[in-house]
Amino acid sequence: MKIVEREANSGRKSIGSRYQRECFRVLWHAFQSKSLATSTEVTQAITLEDIQARDLGLLLATSTEVTQAITHLSGEQVEIKARITNIEQSVLAERLNVFAG
Repeated sequence: MKIVEREANSGRKSIGSRYQRECFRVLWHAFQSKSLATSTEVTQAITLEDIQARDLGLLLATSTEVTQAITHLSGEQVEIKARITNIEQSVLAERLNVFAG
């Protein structure tokens, strides 16, 4: 009887240890899959935030450059209008001198 009991116990142990190994394998794969998914989600979130920050930086830099260009062009326009006004006044003064003289 003891031999039969030993064989039965060893059979249970091998089934039990095979079951433990299978459980460990299933849990390990599930953990690895979840870990990789979480890692990928975090990487994608960081990447999206980086892209948004970069785009915002480019937008701000571009808007600053556009603002500076508009300011520069406005200054040039004021100068050109002043020159035109001076030329018009000179021409008008010359015409008045011609008629007066």
